[in-house]
Amino acid sequence: MLYDLATVYFGMVTDIPGDGPHERLLHLLLDDVELVDRVIHAFVMSPCRDDLPTERDVLRLSSEGQSHYLSLPVLAGLEERGCEADQDTLRLGLTILLNDAVPDEDPA
Repeated sequence: MLYDLATVYFGMVTDIPGDGPHERLLHLLLDDVELVDRVIHAFVMSPCRDDLPTERDVLRLSSEGQSHYLSLPVLAGLEERGCEADQDTLRLGLTILLNDAVPDEDPA
């Protein structure tokens, strides 16, 4: 679910209007500000999860034309944090950003 919400956040779903990530989420979630705040909080916490993919996982999935289900939520979280995170998390974010394929199907 977070992956799908992150596709809206990043404007990858073209039929959801909005000038920015928060506006798109507001439109999707029927102007429920509290729900949007919870989604943003989930994004912010995504880089802190203990089940994040490794850089190797990201590279392997990318070579297979797939994306990890936490890839976009982690990127959204880093964006919301202003990229404030430890070096390992920033390295993972950079690996995702440079290598992650956006699949046509559900993420792995």
